[in-house]
Amino acid sequence: MNKQDEYLLTFTNKIVKDIYEELTEGKDEPEIQKVMPLLLFKTMLDKIHAIKILAVTNESRVGESTFSIARTICECKWYFLYMIKSDTDFKARAYYYFSRLNEAKSRIASLKFTVSECRYYLAKRKQSLKNLQEKIDLYDKAIKENDLDTLGMLHHGQGLSPLDLLAGKRITDVFNSKKEIINTSIVNLETQIVNANKNKREYEKRIAHLKSNPDFEDIRVEVANIPDRPDKMKRLKRYPTWYGLKTHISNVRELANHLGLLNEYQSSYGSYSQDIHILNATKQIRLKEDKAVLKDEDEASNNDEALEAYSFSMTVLSSVVRDFLTHYGKDVQREALEKNMAKLYNEK
Repeated sequence: MNKQDEYLLTFTNKIVKDIYEELTEGKDEPEIQKVMPLLLFKTMLDKIHAIKILAVTNESRVGESTFSIARTICECKWYFLYMIKSDTDFKARAYYYFSRLNEAKSRIASLKFTVSECRYYLAKRKQSLKNLQEKIDLYDKAIKENDLDTLGMLHHGQGLSPLDLLAGKRITDVFNSKKEIINTSIVNLETQIVNANKNKREYEKRIAHLKSNPDFEDIRVEVANIPDRPDKMKRLKRYPTWYGLKTHISNVRELANHLGLLNEYQSSYGSYSQDIHILNATKQIRLKEDKAVLKDEDEASNNDEALEAYSFSMTVLSSVVRDFLTHYGKDVQREALEKNMAKLYNEK
């Protein structure tokens, strides 16, 4: 982590805040089409910050986890470049539309699962309460009829020994304690169901609003215009993406190729994909003196992966920062950055 990297991070973090303040000056919130490229760029900075924290820990076991973050940073770069390349207004609003829409759909699916799980456990708790009540009724009947065999069975079933009874422990206290615990669990589960359904309705309203908002009518038209053909368009038709509108780019690889960055996709980004798809588990074992040991137990291992991810991410940032500054009309700041970065490189 050299002086150039530290300077670049300090500079970009500050300029992002400055531009955001300019965009929000006199407004409650900035316009979507103007702020969205900024937010993509800021996401890159936040991800780099996360890698930096993991890199300085010098723990070998966290290293490869940074590859998936570095992969996301690369995607942010492509999204940003694609967004500012042309038709920025439409692309920025499309990104916002799909982001909010997909978030709502994902949250609804998660909340449905929560309700399903809560109902499952609620049914079990209610059955447990019913079973407990049957034991209480059986106990009351046994007391009334002086049925010692049943009383003994119930005491044993509740884990009460003769010594416990002599010590003053009563089965009714055990029943009441269990009943209270079950009732509390039932109330909590019912509350979770009510809250989850309430939140689900809010996300459903968001979806309805997005799909009826006239500000996004042109986006909905483009979604409808995706060809329904038995090729790659079939998946795009079913799962449309913001960058697939108009151009019909169907995946990230095609997006990188569209930007002339296919080599970047096929190199580091491709290798980092192993972490995303959990194809790197074998790397957790290393050979030490012909013996297989866990990676974090090998004292000779270090955090090379995280340092690699950090270096790659800084390279990605360096390659796109000038486009960012140019897009927001910060030519003076861009020239100052280039001058200061060159000066730092010459001081090596």
